[in-house]
Amino acid sequence: MPKTTKSPVSMKEAVTIPVFMEELAAAVRVFLALCLPLVQDLAENLLVQSESE
Repeated sequence: MPKTTKSPVSMKEAVTIPVFMEELAAAVRVFLALCLPLVQDLAENLLVQSESE
């Protein structure tokens, strides 16, 4: 009997891990999409400042 109660849990874990990884990857993509323009602006500002000095 313990095996039957244990297998659904392991199946759930096996299903939730890939889903979690997909959600994590999507969150990272959104984060990067939001951050890249800011980083580029910062880099350009720093370059302009260093050139003007």
